Amino acid sequence: MLKALVAAVPAALTGVLAVLYALWEPPHIDLGEGASLAFEAENMLPGESRTCEYTLKGEEGYLGISFEEGDEDGLAPFLHVKVEADGETLYSGSLADAGGLWTDFDGEALLKVEYSLPLDTGNEAQQLEALVYLTLTLTDVPPAEGGEIST
Repeated sequence: MLKALVAAVPAALTGVLAVLYALWEPPHIDLGEGASLAFEAENMLPGESRTCEYTLKGEEGYLGISFEEGDEDGLAPFLHVKVEADGETLYSGSLADAGGLWTDFDGEALLKVEYSLPLDTGNEAQQLEALVYLTLTLTDVPPAEGGEIST
C-alpha cells in the first residue's frame, strides 16, 4: 500500500503542476504611457536560460522595444537575448547588439523575452550579475528606416 502511494505522488504532483501552468497568465502591461520592465540575470550557469512573458495592451500602432543595462552590467556583455511578439522572433543575438526593435502592434500582444548565458561562456563570467531594463514605447507614427527608438 505504501509503495503504491509513494509511486502515485509524482504523477499527482505533475498533474497539479500542469493545471497550475495552464491557469497561469503572464502579467498584463498597459502601454498607454509606455512601460519600463526589468530583468535580473544572476547566478546563471553556462547553457542556462530564463524567460519573461508579458501580455501587452494598448492602442494600435508601432511598438518600440529597447534595452538598457542597469548598474550591474558585469554579465550583460555575455548574455544572449531572444525577443518574440506573438510568436514572431524580432531579435535573437547578443544583448550588447540588440539596439532598438520595432514591430506592428494591433492592440494586444504576448511579448516573450528569453535571456541566456551561452554554453561556451568562460570563467570570466562567474559571480557576475546584470540588471537589464526593457523599455516599451507605443507610437502611431511608423519608425524611420533603421530609426532609433525615441522615449
